[in-house]
Amino acid sequence: MKIIFWQNIISPHQVDFLKALSFHHEILLIVEEIQDIERKKDHWEIPQYNYLKIIIAPPLNSLDQYFENAEDIHIFSGISAYKTVYSGFKKAEVHKAKIGIVSEPINFDGIKGFLKLIRGNFQRLKYGHKIKFIAATGDLGITTYTKFGYRKNKLFQWGYFVDHPLNNNVRKKNQIVFVGQLTDRKQILQLTNLLIENNCFGYNEFLILGVGPDLSALQNIINSNKADFKISILGRKSKLETIEIIAESKLLFLPSLFDGWGVVVNEALLAGTPVITSDNVGAKILVENSDRGAVFKAGDYDQLKKLLENWSTKNYVEKDYLKIQNWAVEKITPAVAADYFSKIISCTFDKNVEKEKPIAPWVQKQI
Repeated sequence: MKIIFWQNIISPHQVDFLKALSFHHEILLIVEEIQDIERKKDHWEIPQYNYLKIIIAPPLNSLDQYFENAEDIHIFSGISAYKTVYSGFKKAEVHKAKIGIVSEPINFDGIKGFLKLIRGNFQRLKYGHKIKFIAATGDLGITTYTKFGYRKNKLFQWGYFVDHPLNNNVRKKNQIVFVGQLTDRKQILQLTNLLIENNCFGYNEFLILGVGPDLSALQNIINSNKADFKISILGRKSKLETIEIIAESKLLFLPSLFDGWGVVVNEALLAGTPVITSDNVGAKILVENSDRGAVFKAGDYDQLKKLLENWSTKNYVEKDYLKIQNWAVEKITPAVAADYFSKIISCTFDKNVEKEKPIAPWVQKQI
């Protein structure tokens, strides 16, 4: 069986999954460009993709050739957000191809959010009967497509998945870490102020990995407050360096006002590091109601303060961190995701055998 993925870029958050899936099916990836402008500006590493067959920026008048085999399955990253993806989607409709969608949630805040809600409902009315399944990231993604009016029998839990150089011998230091863009959406200034006001809740060092427009303001906050703990701004690090720092940390923060997923949560759990995240992060589903971390209401720093006061009394030891890592290896590796995705494909398109709707390994509950 051949599966053709239509995406805007060669995503570092998806290539490991596609590699794992290639052991199950023949894979073709079609993208608009190798890397987008924002990632180039922030000096993101280009993921290795030698093991994948990739078509980059195909002429839009040449797309019919990818629909010659009616048995091929076409998976689109959303519907209309990207020119090549949307052009491919419309061709799939014309050719009556087998269509699936992989998508992040939509932020419905403000007038833009309201317009996206209207557009999503319109697209469901226009294309919904052609779309056979939607794999949406986290509960936020499921909520998005439920609001668009899709029936739950078409919806599947999804996420992003990354490989990890597993090392069970990393010793935790009394430090905590933030990894992400230095922007208001990521709430780095608010988080730093909270930690300064509370002497970092007993941790010796707060490490900040990332770049962005709030860097100058962040430096001013740090310089104007004589904290009793160390705050280190490390900028952007390589993937391996980032993982090593996360693995040495006792806690990772992702307090975003909104994040469609947040793959750094995966990286932390695979390193045995618990995560504190806001409830507007798609990957919150990996830690909520568990000993792998905790979730607070986005923007509510009184609640986060109480949560951290409680968390600082937990006194995790090596076996606790190892338990987190073992869970991640069993539930959220690319190989596990590829097996689950294959079950979605089979459940949706294999009409010869009656199959029960598969459940995502990391949630173990039906939508």
